[in-house]
Amino acid sequence: MTLSDAAAWPREAGLASEALAQLDRPIEPVPVAPLYRLGLAVVAVLMVVLPLVYVGLIGLVGYLLYQHIAYDTVVFEEVKSARAAFVLYVAPIVVGGLLLLFMVKPLFARRARPPALLALDPASQPLLFEFVNRLCAAVGAPRPREINVDCEVNASASLRRGLWSLIGNDLRLTIGLPLAAGLTLRQFVGVLAHEFGHFAQGSALRLTYIIRAVNAWLARVVYERDAWDERLAAWSQEGGWITLVLWVARAFIWITRRNLWCLMWVGHLVSCFMLRQMEFDADRYEARVAGSGNFAQTCRRLPVLGVGAQNAFVDLDTAWREGRLCDDLPALMLANANQLTAEQLERIEQMVSQTRTGFFDTHPADADRIASAAAENAAGIFTADGPATALFRDFAGLCKSATAHHYRKVVGVEVSDEQLVPTRQVVEGVNRVWKHVRRSQRNPQGGRVHKEMPIHLSNVQLICPACGAATRTGARIEPDGGKVRFCKKCKAAIGRIAPPKAKQAKNA
Repeated sequence: MTLSDAAAWPREAGLASEALAQLDRPIEPVPVAPLYRLGLAVVAVLMVVLPLVYVGLIGLVGYLLYQHIAYDTVVFEEVKSARAAFVLYVAPIVVGGLLLLFMVKPLFARRARPPALLALDPASQPLLFEFVNRLCAAVGAPRPREINVDCEVNASASLRRGLWSLIGNDLRLTIGLPLAAGLTLRQFVGVLAHEFGHFAQGSALRLTYIIRAVNAWLARVVYERDAWDERLAAWSQEGGWITLVLWVARAFIWITRRNLWCLMWVGHLVSCFMLRQMEFDADRYEARVAGSGNFAQTCRRLPVLGVGAQNAFVDLDTAWREGRLCDDLPALMLANANQLTAEQLERIEQMVSQTRTGFFDTHPADADRIASAAAENAAGIFTADGPATALFRDFAGLCKSATAHHYRKVVGVEVSDEQLVPTRQVVEGVNRVWKHVRRSQRNPQGGRVHKEMPIHLSNVQLICPACGAATRTGARIEPDGGKVRFCKKCKAAIGRIAPPKAKQAKNA
């Protein structure tokens, strides 16, 4: 993977045809246990029952409010003070009405629209679409109707139009470009096979959509606050007898949300087990396509890219204060991942091997997933290797488009083209390294200190188009007097830095 301003590298000859040819035969089908299907259906039914419980609570509150309005008028006859009788009759109506309003509101509140996705055109990425179609055939999964890209270290399979796509195979594949930048071709294909494993699960994918939708809705009811909540809080501070009534209303609303919080966690707990089983099943697809050993390598590589992404956003925060942003976010993430020290990589490895799956985890721990894939003992049908970027046409240009889309549509930052600078400039401007410093009056202790230092392009690992290895680059003078960048592993020239001396003299 080259940085944004590096010269575009040609695709390795024969890699595309070799990769496509290896997907001509299907994998052995992954059976789904009937008990698993039954359990998933039971969980889905339970997740539908939980909102019905909520609707039942609304009906109960409405019924009690009606009973008070219709039959508690006797308070005006039994209480001598007209003001006290008025308060005793009206206060429950105010409290019950507000409680009913705040309970009904989430049923009709519109969800915030997700940011628009960057969809790929099959005509602009023919190899990727052909590869995806063949991989779907090998896995036995329906083809996605839409392929999107973003700047997340993730890939996902989803229903393209949500609820309206429950019937039919209206599916969407979203590819995180940092995965293509930081994984080998075989690792990347394994990740895609995992997502197509979800496609192949069919009914399980649709039931999962229902489970996740209900979980998300319950979370919105419990945690989401809006202008109504702020207005009620402001009114309860104004004083007078109504203040006490509003505080009572807020207390009842809080109690109701606590009850829903319990329902939310019950639903989350019962659904998490089935969601983890779905991930294990999809992992088996990945192992049968790319191999069990490759699966373990991918599981160890993804957290490294994740840390690189976190560090990249720290770099972006520093750069944005200077009024600039990098033009290739996946490249910045990869550069940060490749700068991790041996100590940091060791900590990530310990995290992968020592983390255990919790009751409320929707995904199994990496160690459990690696063990499950190892039990498959699959060699995999796909063994071609090289840069995953070979599947894309003009990968650097696509990354720049996705980066600009991320800033403007996802983050909501109005960034101009002039503020987008080559990623190398951002890397050089915010790179921090450990330096050994002698003792002095300014630094009496001496030792290791953290300093900002520029990093040169030659210190960033790139994928060589000639040998396909992740390697560093160097610079050398060619016989014609020109200067080129070369791969330090195979010595092949991969980009010209300065023109030949004859052209330099002519231009002078």
